Amino acid sequence: GAFLCLQEFLPDMLERKWGRIVNVASMAGLMGMPYIIAYTASKHALVGLTRAAAAEVGKHGVTVNAVCPGYVETPMTETIRTDERFRGKYLDRIPMGRWAEPEEIAPVFVFLASDAASYVTGQILAADGGLTVALMAFGLEAKTTLTQVLFFKSLASQATLRHCSGKVSINTSLLEALRPDLSEQLKEHARSFIRRLPSKLLQPKPSV
Repeated sequence: GAFLCLQEFLPDMLERKWGRIVNVASMAGLMGMPYIIAYTASKHALVGLTRAAAAEVGKHGVTVNAVCPGYVETPMTETIRTDERFRGKYLDRIPMGRWAEPEEIAPVFVFLASDAASYVTGQILAADGGLTVALMAFGLEAKTTLTQVLFFKSLASQATLRHCSGKVSINTSLLEALRPDLSEQLKEHARSFIRRLPSKLLQPKPSV
């Protein structure tokens, strides 16, 4: 993996006082991606490794950066690109409205490995057609995913959960003020989420 490669090649770079390290990260290293927890965790770790290494070896003339490709036309994304159940859903989230071609991603690596990027280090460059920006900026096409993130984060706060007559109820007023398009289906997802919480977390606080 990236850590072992770093261990193998970094000593020679430090000795020469010049080197270029470009890690292959992912959009999953920039946000939480459902259903691929292990992959997401590993890519977040790689982003952290990139930044930490850059801070450590920059004074030795070695730059360390990472590229986060979006959905590229490769075998890895074939299901997403060809299955009609997923294709439209994923394409609608990309501001540029299309998949990337490998030839569009490779030059990003070439740039970071070149002298043109000699003063660039510790950077995580997303080549994703604007997808991560759209998600982080509450893009319209990504509103369902972002609402879910917002909703479940809010469920973690004490203000959102309360115990009432032996049943869990949800106070969604804050969320509805932020996102008036909250769907009943999403609220039901939240109720299901709460039902799976340990019962001790749902007990009412003793009155004082």
